[in-house]
Amino acid sequence: MKILRSLHRLNLLLLTVVFSGGVSAGSSGVNSGGSLTTGPSSSAHSMSAAFNNPAMNSLVMPEDDLWRMSFLPNIGYSMELGQLDNFSEDLDDLIDIIDNSSATTESTDEVLERFNEVLAEMGESGYLKQSFSLNAPILPLYHRSALLGGTVGVTLTVEAQVALRILDDTLAFNNQRSSFDTATSLYLKSGIEKTVAMSYSRRLLSNSNLISSKSRLYAGLKLKFISLDLSKQIMQLQELGGKDISDVISSEYDENLESNSNVGIDLGFVFDADRYRIGFIFENLNSPEFDYGAVGENCTSRLENTAARTSCENAANFIQAKGDLNAREVHTKNPLARIDGLYRLFSQWYVSSSIELATYNDITGFDNQWWHAALSYESFRFALPSIRVGYAKNLAGFKTSSLNFGVTAFNILSFDLEYGLDSVEVDGSSLPRRLSFTFGMEESF
Repeated sequence: MKILRSLHRLNLLLLTVVFSGGVSAGSSGVNSGGSLTTGPSSSAHSMSAAFNNPAMNSLVMPEDDLWRMSFLPNIGYSMELGQLDNFSEDLDDLIDIIDNSSATTESTDEVLERFNEVLAEMGESGYLKQSFSLNAPILPLYHRSALLGGTVGVTLTVEAQVALRILDDTLAFNNQRSSFDTATSLYLKSGIEKTVAMSYSRRLLSNSNLISSKSRLYAGLKLKFISLDLSKQIMQLQELGGKDISDVISSEYDENLESNSNVGIDLGFVFDADRYRIGFIFENLNSPEFDYGAVGENCTSRLENTAARTSCENAANFIQAKGDLNAREVHTKNPLARIDGLYRLFSQWYVSSSIELATYNDITGFDNQWWHAALSYESFRFALPSIRVGYAKNLAGFKTSSLNFGVTAFNILSFDLEYGLDSVEVDGSSLPRRLSFTFGMEESF
């Protein structure tokens, strides 16, 4: 379990950076608030709806109010594991054997047969990804402005995400040194995304009714100022024997850190009728780009026999000889279209669904395209909680799926949980491949 503990320690490092920056809340790793269960639906009962679609600014405001705000931070966490049983335990065993060939009672042929098969599977399916999100007190904040003829919103967000993959290579036995050798490496990518966003929403065609006297069309625009800190590291397993992996990760994190700033633009629409609502949004219309720090270049400029020199040369091997990496990588927030619908079954019961219309990469390079479906009950009473259940499916990448459940108590406290339907064995126990939660406190109506 040393690998898992090291990843948790790196997450604590990232969280320290997040808190010291004094900013808040996630944008893509963990859906905010009730959106964890329902997905990014156009429900006016959750402030996350306006976070997902700026056109919803006008609809999350009660008719007789001028302000709506969050209270306590909305805290979110998400973990996803690759479909490979005992992934971290096998890695720990291999590192011990490479460090000391007598650490196993298996023969040389048995070790080679076992781990060459395991390494190939690790390279294909072995990964661990974790995300954290926080939401600052007060923000998001929405205000209906008579002067501007619409509703303005302010958000301040951050997401910390870290992912571990395996770059696999053949394990061989070195007869001269009586030891096992492999170029297999841990590939770690991490990022901290901070965003300040200003949004504006208003009704269109205010002097006409589109379908009925109760139908309305709203449009919204969001301008995002994004700061993204990206780091990636390649650490050869042979160099990790006898070392605290989290110390190696921490020392290399700053060395490969690249800070970027850019601007993103979102455009959203919501058609609101008596019993249903349809939302449509274009995110990142201008395709903002962010650079990772270069790896595997100018290795001779680093001191010999150091971890930094070895890491650089190992990265160069996977770039030049194997073609598994790019020396210079750009994270692009490609334009994304999403559509969602919500229908009121009865006075307090709603069904909703949302789907992303294209595949996109998250901060650490995993493919995403999510579909959500949910059933919600809004109690509108202080003593009776609101509840929601949902289903989520990633249509791209590793195609994970999950069941979600959420509850809002006293019209202010919300808790949502995502539990993956696929399982994986870790240290002899069966765990869900995906596990997420959010907890928050916001003004609701």
